[in-house]
Amino acid sequence: MTPFRQEPENLEMRLDMHASLTRFAMPPAQQHAFTLPWLYSAILGNGRMLACLDATGALAQLFYPHIDVGPHVRTFHLGVRLTPLAPERDAAPERVWWLADASWQHVMTHIDRAAGVRIISTNADAGIRLERALAAHPTEDALIMECAVSTLRDVPVACELIVFAGFDIDHRQSGATCHFASDHSSLVFYGKDRYFALRGQPPVINFATDQVSAWGEDHLFAAVDAGHFNATDFAIGRVSGAVCYDLGMADGRAHHLYLACGRTLEQTHALGAALLARRASVAEAVAWWHERYRNAWLARGSETTRRLFDRSLITLNLLTDRATGGIIAAPEMDPTFQSCGGYGYCWPRDGAFIAHALDTVGQHAHARNFYDWALANQNEKGIWLHRYDVQGRLGPSWGLVQFDETGMVVWALCQHILLTGDLDYARKVWPSLVRACESMQAALDAETGLAPFTVDLWEEIASISAYACACTFGGFQALAQVAEKLGEREAAAHWHSAAEQMRNAIATHLWDVEQQRFLRSRNLLINVQEAESRHRQPDFSPDTIREVEIHGKKRHLLVKDPTLDISILGLSLPFNVFAPDDPRIVATAGQMAERLRGPDGGIKRYEHDNYRGGNPWILTTLWLAWQRLAQGDRAGAQDLYQWVLAHRTRLDLLPEQVDRRTGEPCWVVPLAWSHAMFILVANMLDE
Repeated sequence: MTPFRQEPENLEMRLDMHASLTRFAMPPAQQHAFTLPWLYSAILGNGRMLACLDATGALAQLFYPHIDVGPHVRTFHLGVRLTPLAPERDAAPERVWWLADASWQHVMTHIDRAAGVRIISTNADAGIRLERALAAHPTEDALIMECAVSTLRDVPVACELIVFAGFDIDHRQSGATCHFASDHSSLVFYGKDRYFALRGQPPVINFATDQVSAWGEDHLFAAVDAGHFNATDFAIGRVSGAVCYDLGMADGRAHHLYLACGRTLEQTHALGAALLARRASVAEAVAWWHERYRNAWLARGSETTRRLFDRSLITLNLLTDRATGGIIAAPEMDPTFQSCGGYGYCWPRDGAFIAHALDTVGQHAHARNFYDWALANQNEKGIWLHRYDVQGRLGPSWGLVQFDETGMVVWALCQHILLTGDLDYARKVWPSLVRACESMQAALDAETGLAPFTVDLWEEIASISAYACACTFGGFQALAQVAEKLGEREAAAHWHSAAEQMRNAIATHLWDVEQQRFLRSRNLLINVQEAESRHRQPDFSPDTIREVEIHGKKRHLLVKDPTLDISILGLSLPFNVFAPDDPRIVATAGQMAERLRGPDGGIKRYEHDNYRGGNPWILTTLWLAWQRLAQGDRAGAQDLYQWVLAHRTRLDLLPEQVDRRTGEPCWVVPLAWSHAMFILVANMLDE
């Protein structure tokens, strides 16, 4: 996925302006709440709620009642207030030690094989350590938070835990209510049918609610920081609230907090009460995850590989909506589209690729849920459009028809049928598959027999792309194979023939004899300035650029697009237009390895890529590793694979990109497609 607009010329300035948030600002900065994209450290959830954590372990964002509905959180801070019970010469001043403050050191780790985290936060200045464990309850819509405070000094210390939060429910800056429900000892935020209630085991000794000013100033935070709680029961508009719990002595005892989510106030209070009554624990969630993936782990490989494989399965589960089966590309990190077009949507191409990766490791039920979602959202023409929310509503778009998406869904769904052998399901979905392929076949380019003029895989250019052609071939060929299984001989012959015609067209029109590699595309739409620049070149030939009329306006098309692009590998993997060891594929992949590799070993998407500075991507590096492995170059594949392992996050999440300057993961964490590609390559190496 890429933005709907390109980067300006002053790239470094743009990158600085839109540096990602890794933790909430201190004090809360309202202007940053939604205008800077988030770089999440961890995600938790249960398929209905999706909780994203910042680098301190605080709740950076929350989505509910679907994993793409929201975002709801504007700010969320935890703080500790200490009161020494004996005189101490070097005692820290009595104040709130907010966890977002730079005086803390945080160590966060995932709980092994579960969607849970542990955080140890140490503050040498305050002389305390806060240990937390967090997980979403697997069947109830609540975030469980367990915390324990201990002193690092010999003097006994009494401790209070303060939670300060601001919710802009459904990304709205008004229309919310913050209410302290004294009969439930709960701090509640709600708007329309979204309710969030924070309830704890420790006794509440103070609370406050207030409205944020029209200028975005949150005066309540300053008051709470100074120890002043207004004890106001209600605030409406754009609201904030705080609650102070008495933890007693800082002696390491565990305390439980629950953030319950619901569609009515009564339901939410009842859930919070039930969780508190039985002391629902993080251990419950951990046990559920262990049972869920009891037999799904990788058999071989290093500890790092197995851990990342486990985390990939869990991550893809968290990014799948339990009610609908839709798979989002990533947790939304830029809801105002300030730096990109947003990622919290279901792309049919991404989802199909992810579902196929799940199928290859036996997660057929998970994959089936996505395919059912896709079939429910196929339009009347038989195709899939750009992107949707998990409920199947069309998302914001900068290119509604992207031809490769339909071919990708057909191919992956057919692979699912072939891998599971479920012919009953095949008969059920057969009409939808045929309708999709008939629509694709009717739209093929009349001149070449290739896929039609369309937006490319990266959603940046318009042309007849090699990748769209590969997806089309894959769809036709896979449908023919399913037809054979169903005894549909005439249909099988038809679609085998259609696939062979596409293969021949690709070989004829996309193989460049002069450069000895496949072209990225033909008939690439270029602007007037580029066309004029090419006309001025000494070796310009008139047959390299065509002038055509599109929507009544004169446009320029570059007949041969020679740009090296990793997506050309779609001709080999996964669609097998040509075998991975075909000399033409090997030659193309060899030039990619040479010209797309960055100084640190990662692979860019294509030559002269400038999105977010032109960084190497995880999925592109794995794509080339997959190709290397399939063509018999295991050493070359391992080299690329190890680069990916070295550039995961500290919590074993895979980003979209790795910063070309620092080598650090950057820009969208976690990306579902990155994890799916890892599963494919890790499983292939394991075999």
